Amino acid sequence: MQINIRRATAIVAGALIAILLLAGCAQQAQPAPAPTSAPAPATAQPTSPAAGEPADIAAARAALEQFLGALAAGDYAAAAELYGGDYEVLRGYNPPIDPADHAALLQAACTANGFMCLQPAELRVIGDRADELTFGVTFTQADGSPFVFTPPPGAEGQPRTEFPLRVSTSPAGPRVLDLPPYVS
Repeated sequence: MQINIRRATAIVAGALIAILLLAGCAQQAQPAPAPTSAPAPATAQPTSPAAGEPADIAAARAALEQFLGALAAGDYAAAAELYGGDYEVLRGYNPPIDPADHAALLQAACTANGFMCLQPAELRVIGDRADELTFGVTFTQADGSPFVFTPPPGAEGQPRTEFPLRVSTSPAGPRVLDLPPYVS
């Protein structure tokens, strides 16, 4: 019974977050800007939840999109609010940074440590546990092309475009548990 109550609480919390997100994102249609002489670089559009997607999955998807979008936009404070994973790796890479300054650690991850802080192109659920969802995420580079990780020559592995990222679905609200892909 305890697990069912936790799951129901998570679903209700997720639904509330999704409703707030939808209400905050509602806008009136704006006329398209006049074309310029040079096209702007393509930007990734947020992925849409599947029709009939449960509220907890929609809330986790929204949290992951917001986290990755904040990193890509350089809004590290907003990203830190959505991140519930471990900072130990980033503390190890960045000893001069205050270990409690999560925004600065995320900034270093994106600007100095080799983490690929790119716009998400697609998020799809690839794993579902009682307290955690795993999304397969593809990314878009600044020029609009897909991000492809290719292992260095001589290293094992194949090129890949999809990366697993976990999101906690606790009653306290969804929190991203993994950092974006790392390229050494």
